Amino acid sequence: MKNQFIYTFAIATILLFSCKDKTEDTNTSLDTTPQWESNVTSSDIRKHFDLQAITGTSTTISSATGGTVTINGFSATVPADAFANQDGSPYNGNVKLSISIITNSEGMLKSGITNVNDSGDLLISAGMFKLDALNETNNKLKLRPGIKFGSEIPGFDLNNKVFEGVAAAGNNKVVWEEWDSTNIKRGNNTFIFGLDKLFTWCNLDRYMNEKPLTDITITTPAGYTNKNTECFIKYTGENATAYIPANSTLKAFSTQGGFYKVVVGRAAKILCFSKRDGKFYYEIKTIAAIAANQTLAMTNLVETTEANLNIVISSF
Repeated sequence: MKNQFIYTFAIATILLFSCKDKTEDTNTSLDTTPQWESNVTSSDIRKHFDLQAITGTSTTISSATGGTVTINGFSATVPADAFANQDGSPYNGNVKLSISIITNSEGMLKSGITNVNDSGDLLISAGMFKLDALNETNNKLKLRPGIKFGSEIPGFDLNNKVFEGVAAAGNNKVVWEEWDSTNIKRGNNTFIFGLDKLFTWCNLDRYMNEKPLTDITITTPAGYTNKNTECFIKYTGENATAYIPANSTLKAFSTQGGFYKVVVGRAAKILCFSKRDGKFYYEIKTIAAIAANQTLAMTNLVETTEANLNIVISSF
């Protein structure tokens, strides 16, 4: 009986370690490469840039007198007795008035706020800003009914219109709708009258209005997916930058199936950048003239430092 017990124990021990080895083999063979997913609300690189503040400045004014906040030639002026609490009651007291601005492709790429309107038209930007107002305990204020504020933007073009940034799903953080409440006085600078919303991006743009339009598709190496990578297009010579949407069906970044299209014959640059396992990667390619149904392969996203990626984006 003693020998039989030892024999049974030995067999059980062998089986136990055999099962453990198989489990460990299975775990170590799991593929951890990022896969394309049908619904990614924010890529790893987008989460990284969302932690960085957009250029802005603040000042404290009295609600009784109103006031102006200014940065780099952008200004916003609010009249006296303009503010209300969130419940609609009049607010009387000090107001922290803040203005944030985006003026170039660097700001657009880092913020995720690019130049496509709600109908899929590409816009050329003269600059965008957002005005925020907080009370003395840092709670959001709003404008009283019928109150409007004005702004000055250092950009002039007879075709410029005012657009409101509306929160969007998917790649673009906002899409742009014409701001119907406003009027423009054009001169050396552009004066916008009749803005009626706080905490909303305002963009001074003109439509590119060029045709024919087509799709562009950007392929990336294995592991560079919508979970960690974003791609953008910038038209040569224009302050016009836009996302190339991630398409999980195609396993690529593409305008196919989206409302946004690109202009045939236009010169452009494509930038893809990524954050994978705490490391940064990028690749830039130039298109001399966009072809119909253009396909472009990114084949070598090179590793870089965070500091150098910022330099690449700033010069894009």
